[in-house]
Amino acid sequence: MDTVRFTIQRKAAFSGAFLLYRMSINGQDVGTVRNGKEITADVPRVAVYR
Repeated sequence: MDTVRFTIQRKAAFSGAFLLYRMSINGQDVGTVRNGKEITADVPRVAVYR
């Protein structure tokens, strides 16, 4: 099965630094992003990405 790789970066900021951002793509939870960090997620490819 083909997958698409997403890299999601969150800029470091004092305001809201302790909040986690929960990320979901196509209804699939891919993780949380902390202040100043990034996550990489591989999700199944769907026709709209082609």
